[in-house]
Amino acid sequence: MTFAKAEEYYRKRIEEVAAMKPSPWSFMCAACCIEFLTKLAGGRRQTGYTKFIETYMPESYRNFEYTNKKKDLPDQIYEILRCGLLHSFNVLPTPSNKNGRNRSILISNSGNNLELIEGFNVDGGSALLVFDNFIKDINESKNKLFNDPTKRSKIEKEFLENPPIQEIYNQRHSINPRLLGGTSLESLNNHSNITAEAASASG
Repeated sequence: MTFAKAEEYYRKRIEEVAAMKPSPWSFMCAACCIEFLTKLAGGRRQTGYTKFIETYMPESYRNFEYTNKKKDLPDQIYEILRCGLLHSFNVLPTPSNKNGRNRSILISNSGNNLELIEGFNVDGGSALLVFDNFIKDINESKNKLFNDPTKRSKIEKEFLENPPIQEIYNQRHSINPRLLGGTSLESLNNHSNITAEAASASG
């Protein structure tokens, strides 16, 4: 996969999320988009995740200030969306996360993105994330990342060492890899050139 092909691949994945109907599921996918972009940038865990938001997302995310005077929206996005929503399907921090605040983030399909909402959290209020704006900002962060010459080698290393799921099939099989999305192993019997081993290799 060339650098240009990698950019196209990840652009299409974000476009697929952007086309989703706004819902908790679409926000979960958006949080995952930040996750894979973080890894492309060479970041890992919470530190890498929040640093990616601070560096590549619009400055309004880094500069957002809660009523408690904290400017920790990137941490709250990690703790509430990346962990709370994905792990527990709520907007509460998981017990292992010490810095998350209950409902420090509210998700919506309408309204003013990054509006400070009071009444749901007594310790700082809540930041409103509106899906269309949020995923647009994530896409812009992807553009900024791929245009950052200091990150090109990290991006190339990441997608060569950890190729995305469809690329694994493109490398090993002639079948259109998108046919396999969400497919059970039983239904793979219809494709003689695909083995269970190949399926498990790609998750």
